[in-house]
Amino acid sequence: MDDVEFKQIEGAVFDALEGKLSLLDNDAAKSEQIAKVAKMLKPDLDSDSLNRIILDSKNFDPIDKYIHAEEVEDIMVNNTSNTFLYVSGKGFVKVPEKMDSREDLDLLVKKMKMYATTSVANKQIFDVHLPNGSRANIVESPLGADITIRNFKQKALSIIDLINN
Repeated sequence: MDDVEFKQIEGAVFDALEGKLSLLDNDAAKSEQIAKVAKMLKPDLDSDSLNRIILDSKNFDPIDKYIHAEEVEDIMVNNTSNTFLYVSGKGFVKVPEKMDSREDLDLLVKKMKMYATTSVANKQIFDVHLPNGSRANIVESPLGADITIRNFKQKALSIIDLINN
């Protein structure tokens, strides 16, 4: 299978699962659901391609490292133009990582929409709960999607932390 065909199948799998993975509570169930849909769409899909789709569904590159960074409070992806972070103690920072193309942005949005909890405005605005607990909002526009992600602290601040800060 060539790369173009793989991306088409992967996109179709992610589209078919829009809003479905937020209802599942563990990784095994999510992987099983992805495999089920992939096999339904392409019964002769080989195991390497299937595993690649499952791995890709969990990877939110190029912003994945920021989603898991404790010091990053907010991530803003302004379509393919630029990406900003709100970093604890530093404020807003523009980072070099951005979406290389509209296709890459669309694929990232499809991955996130699998975890969508609600959509409004004729499916132009989505609320998403990512697997790590972060909350995202996706707004579709003719220029491409704008994504904002709110990361939550893994360890809540104590009274002493608040006084020290």
